[in-house]
Amino acid sequence: MGTATANTLVRGPFVLSPSLLLQAAPGDEFRVTVGVSNLVEGSGPDATITVGIIASRNLIIVGERTRQVVIGEGDEAPVHFIVHAGNAPGAASLTFTAQLGDAVASRTAGLSIRPAMPYHTTFTSGYAKDGAAWLPITRNLFDQLAEQHATASASPLVLVDALTAYLEHFPHGCTEQLVSQVFPLVALSTTRPMRPSGRPSKSRSAS
Repeated sequence: MGTATANTLVRGPFVLSPSLLLQAAPGDEFRVTVGVSNLVEGSGPDATITVGIIASRNLIIVGERTRQVVIGEGDEAPVHFIVHAGNAPGAASLTFTAQLGDAVASRTAGLSIRPAMPYHTTFTSGYAKDGAAWLPITRNLFDQLAEQHATASASPLVLVDALTAYLEHFPHGCTEQLVSQVFPLVALSTTRPMRPSGRPSKSRSAS
């Protein structure tokens, strides 16, 4: 019975260390940096490495997409690119590549594109005597995140749905705000039915 031991060194030809924003607003233009470490054996002190960048569909690369950088064996150097955020909110990614001859390495980093303001709800209510109403939209909305609803009824209780939706998306999560979400439903459950004359009816119960 015998044993054997062997050591193996596993590593890639390059170490890519991207540095970029965690989030950006539509239309923002920013600089991203990737640190490139040359670990290619025998590449020498004057190795010329091709560094490239590939953007997802909602990001635009401004200027050159590839750069030639001299990085000696065992050295590291930063490479900069300019990126423009598109008008489509959501997840985005940048893929960095480094190549020297047959040695190739890549790494992907992600960020989020979102409006430069928190989620906002606008609630408008009113009445119309002639059956027609005009509700102008005064905000610029992104199609990916926008929700628009219009409800009309002869009963004022139609406001319950709108108030419930408004309180459900309220940005504060404190206890008072959580409790306030049920108040429209409480008002609905305590409303007495109306007579045809418009006066509330009286309910009688027998024991």
